[in-house]
Amino acid sequence: MKVSIILIAAISLAFVHNTIGKPILHYDRAHGEGKTRPQLHEIAQDVGLEIRESDQPIGKDSLADTKLLYLRAPRLGFLPAEQKAIIQFLKTGGSLLLVLDEEARQSLEKSGVNELIVPFGMMLTGDTPYLHNQGAIAPSGIINREDREIPYSGGRAIAGGIPFTFRLDENGDPELPMAAYNQIDGGGRIVVMGEGMASIYLGELGGVRLSGEPRNPKKTNYWGKDSKIFMREVIEWLIHDSETIGANQPFISDKLVKLWEISPTQGLRSPESIVYDPARNCLYVSNFNVQGGFIKKGDYSPDEFISKLSLSGEILDIKWLEGVASPLGMTLDSDAQVLYAVERERVLTIDTRGKKGKVLRSISLKGSKFPNDIAMDSKGRLYVSDAENQIWRSANPASDAVFELWYKGEEISLVNGLLVQGDELFAACDNDRGIVAINLETKATRTIARPRIGPLDGIRYDEEKCLYVSWFRGRLARIYPDNRIEEIIDTSAEGPGIADFECIPEKRILILPDSLGHSITAYRLL
Repeated sequence: MKVSIILIAAISLAFVHNTIGKPILHYDRAHGEGKTRPQLHEIAQDVGLEIRESDQPIGKDSLADTKLLYLRAPRLGFLPAEQKAIIQFLKTGGSLLLVLDEEARQSLEKSGVNELIVPFGMMLTGDTPYLHNQGAIAPSGIINREDREIPYSGGRAIAGGIPFTFRLDENGDPELPMAAYNQIDGGGRIVVMGEGMASIYLGELGGVRLSGEPRNPKKTNYWGKDSKIFMREVIEWLIHDSETIGANQPFISDKLVKLWEISPTQGLRSPESIVYDPARNCLYVSNFNVQGGFIKKGDYSPDEFISKLSLSGEILDIKWLEGVASPLGMTLDSDAQVLYAVERERVLTIDTRGKKGKVLRSISLKGSKFPNDIAMDSKGRLYVSDAENQIWRSANPASDAVFELWYKGEEISLVNGLLVQGDELFAACDNDRGIVAINLETKATRTIARPRIGPLDGIRYDEEKCLYVSWFRGRLARIYPDNRIEEIIDTSAEGPGIADFECIPEKRILILPDSLGHSITAYRLL
């Protein structure tokens, strides 16, 4: 057994998680991680931490006196008991710092680290396109006191959470998020990084972006002079309970009037997508996770359901359709006779004409990674977004057995919500890409707007041709035809969140599902 303890300076009791005295940073060595670096010990001394290195399995007992669990570049998978212990640790106030580099260094599948963070609405993506020595920027904010320059040269992006560090494109502009944070009910905190150089304190004052020999550290002076101060500020935020997320107070525009609310006690379970049925003047709601939380643990067994509501917020049938496997996006055909719902590996076609929903058939999404939203064009073709920067299409949903891959590219990074407008498909993408339009015939792309409220989720139009987009943590923006952007809701500090919402233009009503809070709120637009 190898367990080394390094005692550092004393710290206030206010920063302790389940222990008395110095807070402990548990540095894991049981999953193929390397040794601690001298700079980490210097940071620990500055902020008052006790570092414990351990090559033993992680469990409830080993985390009992821990404040911060540090998983730096794990190569081996975590046992189910370890996963359970880490998730419970976070739910009860512990903090996690997770760093994973590109696939050639650490396998996302073998390490299984997404199993640890997906329950909290975060996910590491596959490798981003390689650009040597491109660097990343962490703007001043909740975590970093000033703008910080850090190295980035081959890595991943982060889906979900609140992005706070972004890799730079060829022109030096921020693009994909390479680090994000989250605060959990119960006081826990998470920071996930998709590139490891800052965590081993690379980067030089004289480094020049885009210079050096690709994938050759010996012949590259990496840009990114602030690795150490960046990592110190990350660790400080993770251990200091006295700091709180979100300096801004919750904001709801006076242009919105609350109509009704369905509370968490009324039976909804992670309501994710809402669709208005004009033929029956009702709403359909996909309930994504009976376990609660953003992502379902274990296999995607058909435990979930679709609810039917009145337009006044009355629950007409909480389980209008049962036996559904974690449904997300939904859409109706032009006659409102068939509801299409995205499951994990297929799309269901559902007859809406009876008292209960009835599954008519399904269309396979074989090859998809995380299918999400769905939209139909004027020719009756269906499109499904997939988290792996791709969109699937069924040209004939009445007879097709399988969706075909229709579009794939970094132009639609972290694609989520879909909306057909004329001869274009609008795709709600990550914080940098914003809203991207794809021509339905030529597949040419153009940028509609970049609201920069976070990775986008839902997307809708109103009768004035204003676009609305949401970020699931609780932000909603309106984009006017002249491209003016107005944020009309920001409840990201404390909730509620806003997932794949519905807008009923002719009634000027917005209906907002909160997946994490198991609630729905409706507003009238003034």
